[in-house]
Amino acid sequence: MNKVTPFSNGTEFMGWQDHNCMQCSQYESVSRVRSNAKCKLAFDIDFASITDGTIPISTANWIGYNNVLNWDCNMRNIPFGVAKFDSNVFNQLKLF
Repeated sequence: MNKVTPFSNGTEFMGWQDHNCMQCSQYESVSRVRSNAKCKLAFDIDFASITDGTIPISTANWIGYNNVLNWDCNMRNIPFGVAKFDSNVFNQLKLF
């Protein structure tokens, strides 16, 4: 499997992740295996950050890497839905 190192250091990784993954509705960091992750690309990047720093070339292509990492992830612009809260769920007291 061909692999690539998309980030030159940890600071670049953290900046990219903060700009992309942390703002994406598909990101979660609790999965222990790739098949359970909501975003397989983020899983690969997170896993690379604690191993040798390389990700599969297929993941790199999906996030926008072409010998230079694009600042915006191609998968980032996922629309968010409007959240509706039911006060009964939170056991709110009715004042009136």
